[in-house]
Parts: sequence; C-alpha cells; structure tokens
Amino acid sequence: MRALATGAGNTASPSETIDLEQRGIKSRLAALSGAAFDRGYIDAVRTNDDRGIAIYRAYVRDAKDPALKSWIDEQLATIRKRRERIEAAAQEVPGR
Repeated sequence: MRALATGAGNTASPSETIDLEQRGIKSRLAALSGAAFDRGYIDAVRTNDDRGIAIYRAYVRDAKDPALKSWIDEQLATIRKRRERIEAAAQEVPGR
C-alpha cells in the first residue's frame, strides 16, 4: 500500500501507535487467559475482519486506479483466508 500511495504522490507515513479502540481491545485481552483469551481474540479478529471487508468493498467500488483495485483484491483474499483459519480455530476452543 505504501508503494501505491507514494506512487500517487502521497507522502504521509502510517501511524506507529495504536488508537484508543485498539488499546481497549489489548487491555481486555491482557486480562484474559486460556479459553477466555482465545474466545476474546477470535471475537476481536472477527470484528476487525468484518470492518476491513466493509471498508475495502466500499473503496473498490469507487477506485479508478487498477493497481489499487488489485491491491484491494489481494487484501480481501488475505482477510478471507484468515477468516477461514480463525473459524477453524474457533471450533477448537472450549465453550464455543
């Protein structure tokens, strides 16, 4: 993404810090252990993936740049693969 953005004239750097919502997730997960942590982590990944999919789908509808569209397609494929793995892992967590 950085290469695409730089090629389009964007010079902004990505944030090196996590936002308030991410800190909250990290704090909640840090307080858990065992299966409770696993369930919390799976829920956090699902939520993140759902948001990512929605954002990328919205962007790809309006994107004019073929390189950007290709990059978004790659990101969506990555999210789908991660989702398959997280759903398989969820089946192994006690209490699900």
